[in-house]
Amino acid sequence: MERIPVYNKVFAEVLGIKIDDSTDLDKLVQKEIVAWDSLAHMSLVTALEKEFSIRMGIEDIKKFVSYRAGLEILEKYCGNAQ
Repeated sequence: MERIPVYNKVFAEVLGIKIDDSTDLDKLVQKEIVAWDSLAHMSLVTALEKEFSIRMGIEDIKKFVSYRAGLEILEKYCGNAQ
């Protein structure tokens, strides 16, 4: 199973956004996505934990402030996030 498509699906569904080949992934940051409030943040964390059978630590939850940061955290828990 490739993790990035699954990660993209969860990320997009929870935040109600579209991710496709034209999406500038560097612009997917918490402060730029109106829907990414504290409740959505915890929903995103929970959805990713469930999907990938992981449990994020508090520090990682705090550091999860962008699409790319989430991939780095996923790699930490699951290995190479490809």
